[in-house]
Amino acid sequence: MIISGPWQREAWENWELVGLNQFICGMKAEETGQLNTDAFRVAVQSVGQVQCPLAVTELLKQRAVAVFGEPQGWTEAQVNSLGNIMAGLSLSEFPSLSPSALSFLSPTSIPLIPPDRLAALSTSQLKALGPDNAAMVTAAQMVVLGEAQRAALGNALGVAYDRAEPTTNPPSNLPQRSGASMLGTLGVEVFMQPFLFLLLGFVL
Repeated sequence: MIISGPWQREAWENWELVGLNQFICGMKAEETGQLNTDAFRVAVQSVGQVQCPLAVTELLKQRAVAVFGEPQGWTEAQVNSLGNIMAGLSLSEFPSLSPSALSFLSPTSIPLIPPDRLAALSTSQLKALGPDNAAMVTAAQMVVLGEAQRAALGNALGVAYDRAEPTTNPPSNLPQRSGASMLGTLGVEVFMQPFLFLLLGFVL
């Protein structure tokens, strides 16, 4: 089927895909399905630098599956070249990625991953993200992670994750002021005792 309209083409050359840049985000499902396999393979690194809406990124990911096979078999080099297209992986595809490939994700792709899909990663996968990728995790993504996952993310960042609940300690100077006051009162009493005895002598 030949598409009518602005994307009417039977086959796109790789240099044309590169030239589309952000305009590729305007493609529809039937249009991305007609992208030439060889052209997409050559141009994927440039296409992967574009930040498209999630729906379009998912379409480009489907094209990547047609070219490179299922995500569970993607190599570090393929994951790296796919760039932001990686954000289009499904809830079941993210856990299938090899932990060794996680550090090769493009840092710009991390904030584009829906929070529930990032939460599908195992602790070993999160540890393997590496500091650059772990630092790109957003607050919205962090809040849906479990405690063990947050600890794994902290491990990727190279910082310790504190599981303890924050506690409010009383100011340390309060007891000191109280103790000082008591000692001061006692000192005054000891100091005044001779004068009290002297005064009593005059009275008697």
